[in-house]
Amino acid sequence: MSHFWAGAGRWPGLLIWLLCWSLVAPAVAAGPDSPQSTAMRFVVVRGSDASCEPTCPEWISAEGNINANSPQLLKKTLQLVGSRKLPIVVFSAGGDSDAAMTLGRLIRRSALGVAVGRTLFDGCRPEQSDCKANDGKGARFLGRAISAGGYCASECVLMLAGGVRRLVATDAIVGVRQTAPSRKLSTYVKEMGVDSSLLDAMEKAPATGLDPLLSERMLKMKLITDAAGPELLTAGSVCKAAPAADNCRVFTVLDLKR
Repeated sequence: MSHFWAGAGRWPGLLIWLLCWSLVAPAVAAGPDSPQSTAMRFVVVRGSDASCEPTCPEWISAEGNINANSPQLLKKTLQLVGSRKLPIVVFSAGGDSDAAMTLGRLIRRSALGVAVGRTLFDGCRPEQSDCKANDGKGARFLGRAISAGGYCASECVLMLAGGVRRLVATDAIVGVRQTAPSRKLSTYVKEMGVDSSLLDAMEKAPATGLDPLLSERMLKMKLITDAAGPELLTAGSVCKAAPAADNCRVFTVLDLKR
């Protein structure tokens, strides 16, 4: 139990973490929306709040297990959005370490932000190949990104480290499992500008279970830049600023055909 308490910090933070874990644990364990139930998929989502139209935020929803195909899938998604810099909202229990580092490097080269959270879809969902509910609404997928129930564990933190902005709110779960140190991993962590204390946490994590990383600890090790959720990057208000955020897109007549 000593490793569990090591990152707990103050009692209020621990209580918040325990409450969040009690909410997310059933989904993490085994359900159709579990972060480890399917291979990671990437889809572009447009904010569904009608009040932001005609200019609404968009982001990339990345959910599932990281495997060898994940980097190529992200590349294809980035090709679709072109030069636009859409933040990534990630929900994952980890997976392949090399693939996670490749994702992180691709994200860093593309100068994208990463936030831990969930995307709640309105209308069509990614697994519905023949869904027409969003026809004429300017985007295949509509929804909103939230931090509550967000989950990023094990190798997922390597993907998170690639963001130019890295966001985790107190109602999301981030943690590491026991990982043997390696030169490859050490090089990557240094390259991403994250403190080597992340490697120490990985090495000393329990053999089974998860060593939770609370906000204060993640900020100190530079794993995150903001103790905030994906709402900071995906709320409709980001498109009302002057200038609007990079991930805002104007709805045009051409979008009626989408």
